[in-house]
Amino acid sequence: MKTKALIFSICLLTLAFFACKRQNNTFYPFTEEESPLHYSAFDKANALMTLHPDSAMRILMGVHDSVSLHTLNRPDYFEFLLLTNEAATRGPVDSFLFAQMPRIQHFYDSLHQKYPASDALSLFLAKSYYCIGNNEGRSKRPVTACENYFQAISLAEEVDETHYPFVNDFIALTYNRLGIIFYDNESWSIAIDNLKKANLYFDKRDMKIGSAFNYETIGEIFYQAGNQDSALYYFQIADTAIAKVTDVATDFKISQTLIDNKARSTFSIGEKGKAYKMLYEAIATSPDDMERKPHYGLLAELYFMDSQYDSALFYYEKSFPFNPYERTRMLNNTISLCYKMGDFQKAAYYATFLGEEVERSETKLALVQQYEKHVKDMELQTQHDTSLRNSLKNYLVMFIVFALIVVLLLFFYKRLKKLMVSNKAQHQQSLSEKEQQLKHKEQELEMTKKKLSFKEKPGDFAGRKALFDQEPIVLKINKLIEKANIMTKTLSSHDEPLVKDKDIMELVKAANQNFDDFSTLLMKDFPRLTVNDVRYCCLFFMGAKQMEAAALMGISQSGANQKYHRLQEVFGTKDPLDYFLNDYFKKIYG
Repeated sequence: MKTKALIFSICLLTLAFFACKRQNNTFYPFTEEESPLHYSAFDKANALMTLHPDSAMRILMGVHDSVSLHTLNRPDYFEFLLLTNEAATRGPVDSFLFAQMPRIQHFYDSLHQKYPASDALSLFLAKSYYCIGNNEGRSKRPVTACENYFQAISLAEEVDETHYPFVNDFIALTYNRLGIIFYDNESWSIAIDNLKKANLYFDKRDMKIGSAFNYETIGEIFYQAGNQDSALYYFQIADTAIAKVTDVATDFKISQTLIDNKARSTFSIGEKGKAYKMLYEAIATSPDDMERKPHYGLLAELYFMDSQYDSALFYYEKSFPFNPYERTRMLNNTISLCYKMGDFQKAAYYATFLGEEVERSETKLALVQQYEKHVKDMELQTQHDTSLRNSLKNYLVMFIVFALIVVLLLFFYKRLKKLMVSNKAQHQQSLSEKEQQLKHKEQELEMTKKKLSFKEKPGDFAGRKALFDQEPIVLKINKLIEKANIMTKTLSSHDEPLVKDKDIMELVKAANQNFDDFSTLLMKDFPRLTVNDVRYCCLFFMGAKQMEAAALMGISQSGANQKYHRLQEVFGTKDPLDYFLNDYFKKIYG
């Protein structure tokens, strides 16, 4: 009973350990009564934030219109500011909201230090870093923006996605913004790395449209790097993914992106005229000049590759500087074209913009260094987390092993105790049996002494017969003779012998011991006797009658008669065989 209780206690402790760990990970320092909006309106806003920020903003504005912000408790107030700030970063910049970010971040940072295991606080603090990063990015401070984005990702990746599934959306968007910043600063390999990481999280939530645009951007990067095969591969993936999203089929920007991708693919297979026509039609249907500029830029690129420099320069100038991610290459192409056309004044004018690229190169170096530092920090954090988890696992394993050892020791102690009691009982029983055997041996020894004494006196037939009649096998067969006597009165024949062969052999052995080779003596004086005849003689010598012997040996009445008369013929007598044999041995030993 104690063993079962101990095992049950171990199971409870193990469950409590994991339960406490899970509770710590999801702990939020405010109850539903203390922070009601956190458990209602703000949950809905968080769920809509990624794909439908306008809807999230409408929920937040509904809160703003229904209650006075000054009456909100501190957690609801700061969460409202944070979510409104996050929703605003998906649209026009709100300077008032960005001005509140230091207060918001300080509030969540202080709570996070007090409750570091809270997933909710880790997520809110990550969102505050994300919003600050957006503000820094809009203010043309990409290094500071990336620093905040990296901090946001480090915090968000600690959050348990089973309780906060939209954390994957948040991490995906943060990686997405990092990819765009590195793309803008021509760190193309790092940009691709971050865009692919964003897609890993987009795919977790089956957000095909987010993945599609990232693949399209990766295709743009390879296209600018001159790797046409890889570019077309990613354009095709993007087109396929976008085509599966039916609710964006009528979106103008997406349709324009698809047109540009198809134009590139068409141009790459040699159908240049068709590619130009597709772009001209896209330009004609675009509602304003800003929407036409991407098509101008791509048209200029295609004319440049087609060595139609006049047209290329014309469209470069119309598109410049529509796309900051392609600015350096477009500037170099434009200046090169101006020199080809002999317009040195225009070349000098565009060359002045290259001065900005020096500053961009310094920014690029700082971004790369920061990214390498972030990767190293993440690796160290992963190693630390792994080491911590392994330590906890080791302690838990040690505890379980210790508990199992205690249980096994208790089990073996009980088994040993039970075994000792059992051995003691067996030992006592063995002693008792040995005492009985010893008594039996003493009786056998006494019997042997009597036999020896009778052998020394060969004329004492009555004594020998008395000893023979006391043999266990003789007593056993005498009982069978009594049974055979009853059976012969009710049965005419007997198919199964009452006495076994081994008992008959034992009977012959006992006769030989008591009468000095009984069987040898008979067969010597009467050579016609067989071994089986000797066995019958032993039964008749004990006093068995003809039908009793038949029942004992399992033969029919007629067979018994034949056997009986044959033995009388061999012995040369008409007397009953039991009388004859008694008289025969009396003559020898009497």
